Amino acid sequence: MKKVLVIYNLASGRRRHSRLAFLIKTGLNRRDYNLEFKNYEHFLTDRHLADHFNFDLVIVAGGDGTIRQVATFLLQHELAVPIAIIPIGTANMLAQSMGIPRNVRQAIKLIPQAKVQRIDIGLINNEHYFLDAFCIGYVAERILGAQQSLKRHFGFMSYILSFFLDFHVPQNSYRFTVDGEEFNCQGNSLFIVNTPRIYGISPRRLTDLKDGKFELTVATNKSFWSFFEATYFYFFHQKPHKHLIISHGTKFIIQSEGTVYPQIDGDYFENTGSEIIIEVLKEKLLILKPHE
Repeated sequence: MKKVLVIYNLASGRRRHSRLAFLIKTGLNRRDYNLEFKNYEHFLTDRHLADHFNFDLVIVAGGDGTIRQVATFLLQHELAVPIAIIPIGTANMLAQSMGIPRNVRQAIKLIPQAKVQRIDIGLINNEHYFLDAFCIGYVAERILGAQQSLKRHFGFMSYILSFFLDFHVPQNSYRFTVDGEEFNCQGNSLFIVNTPRIYGISPRRLTDLKDGKFELTVATNKSFWSFFEATYFYFFHQKPHKHLIISHGTKFIIQSEGTVYPQIDGDYFENTGSEIIIEVLKEKLLILKPHE
């Protein structure tokens, strides 16, 4: 019998899942799984969890931010325990990349047959982890600008609506290196992604969650409407658009001038330094993936 810790965040996503615990209990065979439930808020404040951690599996019911926090806990305490995802967040980028269905019942049903896969993760300034995406500039501001009230009512569409709340596309100077190669350019956004499937769409470029490399992109368009043109090319064309600078690597160093407001996995990340160092940790995290 597997001993399983279930961490659930009922504040994630568009709807509150009041029957979530019941669905998990009835969806998994009690003879095979010994379940212990912990609310996400209690998980964050439990200082002694690592001292008596003896679980074989962690089920996370939440969004990308919730999964990142649980993954951070496991990595910081060197606990080689796989994570099973029940995606109830707004974007659910990692779950989509892993082929995990959005439907709660289906996601639970797949857990017993799922296989463990190692995936790459990002490490920021040798301290903070992220799973899906790091972003600064215009895109980060609009993602962070999507209010929780909008997420409740519109789900992923709240991010799209956030872009229409501000038509001004600011320009910034970006100085960065990718595996030692220096870049200096003007643009509105810089983002580094691991996941090949972003907001339900898979880019045509070949990407891999466990190839040891992340993709850095700078969007250089200056107008609101050309931003959507560049976005279309980002997803549906293999060759970069004229407004996109794309590079792949294992280590990124970003020099920031003034205050920047990064977001990681959809949440605000407080950066206090003028240099951001991002390293790819190859196949560092264990995730349950459905059999293909």
